[in-house]
Amino acid sequence: MTRIIAVTSGKSDVGKTHLSVNMSLHCASAGLRVGLFGADFGLANINLLLNLSPRHTLSEVVAGRVDLKDTVLRAYGADIMPDSAWVTEMADLPAADLRRMRDALKSLPEYDLMVFDLSSGEANDVSALTVAAPEVILVITPSRLH
Repeated sequence: MTRIIAVTSGKSDVGKTHLSVNMSLHCASAGLRVGLFGADFGLANINLLLNLSPRHTLSEVVAGRVDLKDTVLRAYGADIMPDSAWVTEMADLPAADLRRMRDALKSLPEYDLMVFDLSSGEANDVSALTVAAPEVILVITPSRLH
C-alpha cells in the first residue's frame, strides 16, 4: 500500500517544494519506490529546482491529450510527475478535472511513497489533494520581527 504525504502551506515561498523534493529523493536513495507529484498547478517549481524539461505536463493530462503515465520522468531514483508552468487554467481546477486527476493517479504503478507538492492557499485543488492524503505536512515559517 502506498504511503501518501501532502506537503502544503497557507503561504507561498516557505519551502514546500524544497521539502517535497528532498524528502522524495532521500527516500528514493534509501531504496523506496517514490513518486513525486507536482501539484502546484500553474507553476513548474519541481522542474526548475531539478532542471527537468518534461515532454508532457499535467495540463495536457487535464485536457485529455495524454495519460498521466506519459508525464512521468525518472530522475534521481524517483518517478516525477512535473508541474505545469504558467498555465493559468491549472491554478484552480474544477471538480471534474480534479476527479480526472485522481483517477489518473490510480493508474500509476504502486509506490512505497507518493509525495504531493501542493500549492499554497485554499483553492479547490489544494483542498481536494490535501483531503486525499492520509498524512499532511504543513510548512510554516516564523514571521519577521522588525
